[in-house]
Amino acid sequence: MNIKEDDVVYEKDGFQLAIKDIKNGDNLIEIETEENKELDTVEKLIQKVNKIGIPVYTDNYFVKKAEIELDKIISKSTNKEREKSCGCIIIKDNKVLLIKQTKGHWGFPKGHVEKNETEIETAIREVKEETNLDVEIDANKRYTMEYVTDKGKLKQVVLFIAKCIGGEIKAQECEVNDIKWLDFDEAIETITYDNTRELFKEIFKEKKI
Repeated sequence: MNIKEDDVVYEKDGFQLAIKDIKNGDNLIEIETEENKELDTVEKLIQKVNKIGIPVYTDNYFVKKAEIELDKIISKSTNKEREKSCGCIIIKDNKVLLIKQTKGHWGFPKGHVEKNETEIETAIREVKEETNLDVEIDANKRYTMEYVTDKGKLKQVVLFIAKCIGGEIKAQECEVNDIKWLDFDEAIETITYDNTRELFKEIFKEKKI
């Protein structure tokens, strides 16, 4: 394999890492996709190369349970600061729940991942804290978006489709000003940030909810 500095070795949902972002000095590890396509976790991939790994993402062999380990590799292998938030697109009676943050923007309930939490655990906890609702998450309906904040941090947002299974709406006093159930078209018009709106439009258009 002839690796060049600008070769992309990790790509997902529009986020890319190249050799120049994550090389460990001059120590580059070449991973042939076909050779490793049976591997189902990053741990096995690391064991195989027995060194710091440069993961090559393909749908052939990475599974969802590997993503936490993959995040660890990326955070250790690049000088980019990464933050992750997880939350839910909550559906009930053909309406979607939006919250208005104290800063004034409308979006979906979400928050930062705490130590040793899974994405789903974070999403359920954040929904409960911000809205007092209990939700059931569809782990197969997971959507992500990534962007760079004003402070230069790389931010990943993970949103799951979920249904409300209990609880009465109560806004978290310190963070949430308002909560509404809206028709899908109303929600599209109400969401503040373009990237969140476009993701929701794509999901709605493809009838994934």
